[in-house]
Amino acid sequence: MKTIINILFIIVVISCSAIYSQVYTWYLVNSGTTNNLNCIFGNFIAGDNGTLLRTSNTGNNWFPVNLNTTNDLRSICYDGSNFIIVVGESNTIYRSTNNGVNWSFSITGASNGLNSVTRAASSYYYAAGAFGTVLLTTNYGVNWTTVRSMQGADLNSISALGYYAWAVGNSGTIIYTTNWGANWVEQNSGTTAALNSIVFSNTVNGWIAGNNGTILHTTNGGLNWIAVNSGTTANLKAINASGWIAGDSGIILRSTNYGVSWTRQNTGTTVDLNSVYPYSADGAWTAGKNGKLYQRRYDSLFTTWKRFTPNNIGTYITNTGIFNQDIRLANKPGFEWPKGTGRYAIFTSGLCIAAMYNGILREAMASYKGEYTPGYIFDSSGISVARTDNRFRIYSVKRGDNMNTNQDWAEWGQMVPIGAPYVDVNGNNQYEPATDTPGIKGASQTIFVCFTDGFPETHTIGEGFGGGTLPLYAEVHLTAWGFNDKPSLENVQFLKWDVINKSKVQWQSTYFSIFSDVDLGGSDDDYIGCDTTRNLGYCYNSDDNDEGGYGYGLHPPAVGMQFLNCIPGYAGLSSFDYIRCVSCGNTPPCESDPNGQPEGAYNFMKGLKKDGTPWVIPPGGNSSLITKYVYSGQPWGAGWDESDGRIGNCGNSLTGPFFTGVPGDRRMIMNYGAENKNLNPGDTQKILIAQMIARGSSNLNSITMLMSLSDVVKAMCENGGIFGVKEISSQVPSGYKLYQNYPNPFNPKTIINYQIAMSNNVKLVIYDVMGKEIAVLVNQKQNAGTYEIDWDAGNYSSGVYFYSLIIDNKIIDSKKMLLIK
Repeated sequence: MKTIINILFIIVVISCSAIYSQVYTWYLVNSGTTNNLNCIFGNFIAGDNGTLLRTSNTGNNWFPVNLNTTNDLRSICYDGSNFIIVVGESNTIYRSTNNGVNWSFSITGASNGLNSVTRAASSYYYAAGAFGTVLLTTNYGVNWTTVRSMQGADLNSISALGYYAWAVGNSGTIIYTTNWGANWVEQNSGTTAALNSIVFSNTVNGWIAGNNGTILHTTNGGLNWIAVNSGTTANLKAINASGWIAGDSGIILRSTNYGVSWTRQNTGTTVDLNSVYPYSADGAWTAGKNGKLYQRRYDSLFTTWKRFTPNNIGTYITNTGIFNQDIRLANKPGFEWPKGTGRYAIFTSGLCIAAMYNGILREAMASYKGEYTPGYIFDSSGISVARTDNRFRIYSVKRGDNMNTNQDWAEWGQMVPIGAPYVDVNGNNQYEPATDTPGIKGASQTIFVCFTDGFPETHTIGEGFGGGTLPLYAEVHLTAWGFNDKPSLENVQFLKWDVINKSKVQWQSTYFSIFSDVDLGGSDDDYIGCDTTRNLGYCYNSDDNDEGGYGYGLHPPAVGMQFLNCIPGYAGLSSFDYIRCVSCGNTPPCESDPNGQPEGAYNFMKGLKKDGTPWVIPPGGNSSLITKYVYSGQPWGAGWDESDGRIGNCGNSLTGPFFTGVPGDRRMIMNYGAENKNLNPGDTQKILIAQMIARGSSNLNSITMLMSLSDVVKAMCENGGIFGVKEISSQVPSGYKLYQNYPNPFNPKTIINYQIAMSNNVKLVIYDVMGKEIAVLVNQKQNAGTYEIDWDAGNYSSGVYFYSLIIDNKIIDSKKMLLIK
């Protein structure tokens, strides 16, 4: 078994159709603190002892913000974009103008503690607190004026709309102003209970929550307050205009009829709750005593992983950038083959990116934990800023789903502008969930997720492979798909990443790597290798009997990954190396895990050892034996394979001790990049891999079968088959015909139809305006029929292109099309 290496909440309300039977539950979330939490608003939570927490990934993780204070923080006001005010005891006021990155302390001249802060309009904010104190700022908290002080009971909450404001406090106190606080008038609450929270949705409709189960409602701006039955005698601490109340003893009340009646929610806790904040129509957060934090969520919408089972392979895709790992359980591999057998071939995999950023190394790594989170990069006045909301999650659709049975299908259109693929059934170049089909054409399952490394807090030393640098501000669009009705592809899955440099800086000396901790059945007897002509890295058993808990027994399979660069500009294999586990024995320091060592990981991504030493073919000692492709020979024949042993050279030496080829646990690294590989801001690098597995009559014959499978996959890629070349009619046409593409003009995808009258060798070729062949969409023998194929011109510039139908090396017809971006 393996030991895993340790290591914004923007409001978008989406009303879900009534056709879904959704179950929402309150789940305990780790806040990282035991201090009392007093207020949650947007991406932030305020609490005792100077506690301020922030999330940048819709609450998956909460991170402490250091304000250098031990004062209790009691209230937050956040505009949902950049400006935040936090208030607390001892007249504490902190403000941020850049979404919580930097904070400044505001001096008010007052001396009383503050319990509440609210926005009145634009730059106008009120704060209220002890001894009836009310402060007003007109310039986003730079300066504060005391508009009321030392008058009566402590004020616990304030709500404002323009020059109107209302505040509530102890002993049933209600006060209001209609002139920016110049004058305050008391209103009759009809109770002596402490009133803890007030909110107005407009200048006439307001609600109050207080001790002893008190709920008050007004429809005339507070001239009259009417008691509403709460159904509880618990102290109610917080209320908001969306119809939520939080209180002691785990009380959460909800109203769906504008506060006329309230229903208690089952929270599963008796903890005193101090604040509640809705983030969607049915989702909400609540925070309270002893650091307790709960989220009300619908599981399928917020899952951090999706099961990916399009064919004989079953695995997992996560929202942190890793795949092939079952993150539900500790120490659990994810790549299962055959699906449902409990045998596994890969423990974890992920896409890693590294580049020089203004001369400093930055990385976005994914090996065991992943440094990505669902979201996107936003240009904020020339600065790259990471954002997320509840649109950004893992989407999964399967053949047979529809918009009534799969919420991801119904909401796929939210990701179409970002790049989620779909079949445009009616050819109108618009995604319509009732008509069009989400996903790759013909695939039995398609997964799509858009994530980014742009949140600094997700970069952690302890990710497993490098990690812990500042962000690259990459936006990554991952599509994964597979087929269960193509016999040649039933043991193959495809993953495609579109990596976009969304920073304002050129990435220099850029490298992309597929990291894989390959554990073929039992992990103690593995070998690895690569085939440079096939862009293939693979793992196989060192003998013909795979033992261990997940062992495959006699004649074990071989598992591999293949870069597919059948489309110009896609990544290929520029180097292949690996990491040895320290416990395997005879592991030089320069070949061990670079966990928390960004430079070491970067060197592996370049095809070097961790300290920058080159790999050498035994016996070493000569620069002619330097290689960037480790174990590239045939295990049954010529070339260097792992059974031949290796040189344990470090320190930039070409010599070192010779070690025999002892099998063991391996992490293979497939790399693409170069010292002159630069990505300008806005540039995209596309990476397409096939992960596959094959079983033959012996451990070595399994490699032969795997290589044969990789040849089939490569050919299908070159012919467009993995993207879905679809025969739309088997009726024998009367002749050969090439149809005009549609839509035309297009951006960036278009569909080409053609028909052939008999079985022929068919090519469909794309040319640029100079007549240069730039893409081959089809190159295979096809039976008589009518076919269609998609062309994605995302890597090409705007302009005129030509395409030709070629039958048995003879051009039948050519047509012109126009790409407009």
